[in-house]
Amino acid sequence: MANRFVEMWRWQGTIDRKKHAVTGCTAFVLKYFLDKFVAFAVFGRSWFLWSYWQPLEPNARANTIHPDTRAFVVTLLVLALPFIWLGATLTVQRLRDAGKPLWLVVLFFVPVINLLFFLLLCTMGSHSAGARREAMPWPETRMLDRWIPRGAIGAAAVSIVLTIAIGFMFTVLGAEVLRSYGWELYVALPFCLGLFSVLVYGYHE
Repeated sequence: MANRFVEMWRWQGTIDRKKHAVTGCTAFVLKYFLDKFVAFAVFGRSWFLWSYWQPLEPNARANTIHPDTRAFVVTLLVLALPFIWLGATLTVQRLRDAGKPLWLVVLFFVPVINLLFFLLLCTMGSHSAGARREAMPWPETRMLDRWIPRGAIGAAAVSIVLTIAIGFMFTVLGAEVLRSYGWELYVALPFCLGLFSVLVYGYHE
């Protein structure tokens, strides 16, 4: 039991759909009640399931947030970090077990889609070791071969340009269009940009 608990936090290994479903649901329930307790007991705030989509007021701006609200958001982000790590590692392990490309872990950070993605992972069966070897960061179909240079400098340049463009696009989308300042903007986006830059740089490896 202790070994399995430690393995859940590692990027290596696999996990079947049943354990993935049980662990994921348990972690979500634990996180929700932890956030709810902290919100009420420490900050005197209400917290509901839909609060994850919009933890602040609809018209909130980063430069006008009240200090108490800022402390509340920072506290929730700190509490979320171990759960984000656990969710990402479990997703990678489940993708590897199902023989799917590991870069699909980025869907774990996309609101709404991540719920559907979790349900999908809970339905996929395990595959043989041969299929798992094919579950590399990029699938066998190499559609990006002509766009990503094989040289280290060229790959690094493409990686930087793409991550800057994607980061700018999603920042504008979250802050100006959706007007959401949730954890996906402050935590998930930086994580995904770092992951994506590494995947692009090591595409030909």
